[in-house]
Amino acid sequence: MLGKSSTRCSIKRSPTPEGDKVVVHDRFGGTHRGDLFGHPGTGDRIEWMAIHIYTIRDGKILEDAVMADALAIMQQLGLAPSA
Repeated sequence: MLGKSSTRCSIKRSPTPEGDKVVVHDRFGGTHRGDLFGHPGTGDRIEWMAIHIYTIRDGKILEDAVMADALAIMQQLGLAPSA
């Protein structure tokens, strides 16, 4: 991912596949070291959640639709107000 290093990912939940779709709910974290959303690196740790919807056929991933919590990232970087 752009703008950070020391990235880690832990799968929070991965239910049984439905047809050719698999949904994975995961948590990412890393150190903000480079440009992200036009904001220079801060050295701060950031964490966010994401949901991936994979389309799989013949044992291969054809598509990975990702919905990440960009607002949480921006709030942690001070680019958006906290709720």
